[in-house]
Amino acid sequence: MSDSTIPLDHDALSGLLSDPVMIRVVTVVNLASLSILELLEYGFTRKDVNRAMAKGVIEFDKPATLSAPETMSKSGVVQHVLETGDYYFGVLSSKVKLTKLGLYMLEIIEADTQSAIAEGSLDEPEQEARSQFSKLVSHR
Repeated sequence: MSDSTIPLDHDALSGLLSDPVMIRVVTVVNLASLSILELLEYGFTRKDVNRAMAKGVIEFDKPATLSAPETMSKSGVVQHVLETGDYYFGVLSSKVKLTKLGLYMLEIIEADTQSAIAEGSLDEPEQEARSQFSKLVSHR
């Protein structure tokens, strides 16, 4: 990737790379889009997902759409949302993807993992655990 258009704040990037939740979000979302419900199934909390979005690590793949007729007034749309819950479930089923920052973080994580494996600094159980996790993520 090595996109030079990403403005880098090295302190912010360092903070994100030292945050285990952000590392896990980047690793789980990887290159495939997942829904927010799928992220919750992976054990993330709403707060984790919100924080990842606020930090610019992930974003909605497509904006959530409201399935209310266009002829409704604003208060009618609000009432429709409250009665049916369509908007809430529409947001939960919306797919998220890595942003450019998230992809950059993924590139750094993968490079660090590959160099650690090459140097032999990862012990056998840790290599196997990472391998199993990678297989699980890639099948999603």
